[in-house]
Order: sequence, then C-alpha cells, then structure tokens
Amino acid sequence: MSDAVELAHTRQRIEYLDIMRVVSMCGVVFWHVVSGVLLQGYGTHAWQIANVGTSLVTAAVPLFFMISGAVILHDSRTSSVGFVFKRRLPKIFLPFLAWSLIGIAFFSAIAWYSTRNLRLGAALSWLVHIPITPVMPHLWFMYALILFYALAPALKTLVDNASRNLVLYMLIVWFIFASLLPTIGGLLPADHRSLTSVGVPIQLHSAIGDVGFFVGGYYALKLKKRISAMLLALVVVVDIAAMAVLTALQTRHLGSYYAPAKTYDSVFAVILTFALFFLAKELMQERQLKPNMRRVVGFFAQLSFGVYLCHLIVLTLVQKFFHFTVPMTVTRLFAFYILTLAGSVFAAWVATRLRPLSFVLTGQKYRPWRLLRADVNQVTLRESDKIRLSK
Repeated sequence: MSDAVELAHTRQRIEYLDIMRVVSMCGVVFWHVVSGVLLQGYGTHAWQIANVGTSLVTAAVPLFFMISGAVILHDSRTSSVGFVFKRRLPKIFLPFLAWSLIGIAFFSAIAWYSTRNLRLGAALSWLVHIPITPVMPHLWFMYALILFYALAPALKTLVDNASRNLVLYMLIVWFIFASLLPTIGGLLPADHRSLTSVGVPIQLHSAIGDVGFFVGGYYALKLKKRISAMLLALVVVVDIAAMAVLTALQTRHLGSYYAPAKTYDSVFAVILTFALFFLAKELMQERQLKPNMRRVVGFFAQLSFGVYLCHLIVLTLVQKFFHFTVPMTVTRLFAFYILTLAGSVFAAWVATRLRPLSFVLTGQKYRPWRLLRADVNQVTLRESDKIRLSK
C-alpha cells in the first residue's frame, strides 16, 4: 500500500473513531437524562421517546470500550508494561480519582443545602469505599477501563500472537457465556432463569462481560472484509425495534420499568454495538470529512471523556435549577437533555482550559486549542502501526 493511500486510509479510520466518540458521548448523557421518565412516566409520549432513544444509546458505553480497545491494542507501545503504567493509566486514573472526590464534595454540599447537615459520615464512607464502589453510578465504567488498561500488555501479546480465527473464536465464546445465556435468562420467567446460569460461584458473565467489547474493537479495526452498509443499517433498525418492543411489553406486564434487553451485555446490545461500529467504518471507508467538519468533530471528540466524567453533576444542577421533574412533556424532556449536554460540554471545555488541572480533570495535557489537530492523540495511529495495519 502506497504512503499516500496509507495516510488516507489511516485518516478515515481516525475520523470514524472520532465520530463514534461524539455519538457515544451524546448517548450516555441522553440515557441519564431520561432515566427518571423511564422509571415513572410509563404510557406518556415522553416515555415512548425515551424507550426508543435508550434502545439506540444502549450501545454508547460498549462503543467507548470498543474504541479504547481498537486504539490501545493496535498501538505497539501497549506491549510495554512500563509505558502503560507511566503514560496510559495516569490519563484515566487521575481524572477518575479527581471526579470521585469532586462527586463526594458536590453531593455533600447538596445534602447540606437540603438538610443543613453535611453528613460527614456518609462522605467518609464514600471516600473509604472508592476502591470498590463508584461515588457516582456512571463511574462504574472507569473501574472496568482501568482494569483493561492494566491488562492491556497481556491482551496485546495475546491478540498479536493469535490468529484472526482464534480471536474470533474467543469472541464467540465470550458472546455465548457473557451475553447469550444471561439474555435468555433475563427473558425467561423468574422460576426458569436458573436454566441459563453458569454453575460456578462467580458469575462468569459479570467477570468477563465487558472485555469482549475491548478486544472486539481491536478485531473490528483489523478486519478488512467489507460488510454491506444497507445490511448493517437494517440490523441496527431491527435491533432497536426489538429492544423497544420487548421493554414496553415487559414493563406493561410487570407494572414497573423492566429492560433486560437493554443491559450492556445483552444479545441485543452486543449486536447493536458491533453493527454500529462496522456501519461507521463502512460509511467512512471511502469518505472523508471536510476540514471544517473534521475540526468540529475533533473538538467534541477531545471533550468526550471529560463530558462522561462530569455530566451527572451537571445534570443534577440543571434538574434542580430548572425544576425538571417527572412527569414531563416531550418539549421539557428535550430541553433538559440539551441543557445538560451543553452544560457538560462547557464544563469539560473549562476543565481543559485550567492549565494546572487540565491533566488531572481530563487526562489531557494543557495545550492552546487553536494548535490542536482534529485527530486527537488518543486515536492517532503511529507510523509503525500504520505499516502493520496495511499488511
């Protein structure tokens, strides 16, 4: 493959990874914004929109795992334990720790404002349990990501020395035990769910439920076989419809929100996540963003990690300040979402502008924004990796 073609090929890959970062960022915020409507607003127009919308954004967090796996396992430097611990882990561990402490301070302040009681005992408990329990629910993602980063040198050695078919075999085994069986169990009546349980003390699907996305991202990045974009789009539409219909039927039957089809390890979520990844790859295979659009996408892609970390605090402030309570109209639901997303983007941007704290809060070294390239370093393939990709 010529240098010119290789450069174009690499740029296209970077662009679709950036696009997926932005889409996933928007999806995560949407899920948390509409969660109250899903739990308490069944039967309303807002609930129906939230049900269909969350069926789509169920793939948001798994896509983040896939993007991370695609980038990290493809980078030849990942083979070095020293590089991972010196350069990669600090970029996610320090922001995780910083936002955990910010979360403790924030919710302690909220408690004081509401009750004039700081609840120091609860704050101390949060602090002590940070190693095993997330301060804010969405930070569970960071525990898995830190683990995958720590295991990345071993995973890198494994996938580099395994044949493509062996990696595919590993993903199939992961799919059966971590996704297929738990999904069947979730859809069965309660007294029959044990039929799909793995007979070991530790729930196998919980232990390996996310690593398949991490390795799967690398496999999807390396796969050269073309897949029809029309077929992928059809799979996405059918999958979203199936999740939405199953959730509506089960919620109506039980009288409360019930959505096993939307768990991140469900068959529906796995199929949707991989289909969206391949769809973005196919659509950008022979296309290239215009320079202005590339800068816009790159700008938001750089902020995606910061938005993920801070959005729940922003959501809480928006909800309290504007009194977004359930039930709410469709108009207010979208207003809630837009305000939360915009506020989160602004907060993440401000964090990157704080020279002493930029790395601690976002994992990015401070740089003037006008000098940043659209293809951020998290998704830039090194020259040695470009050569390997073309083989």
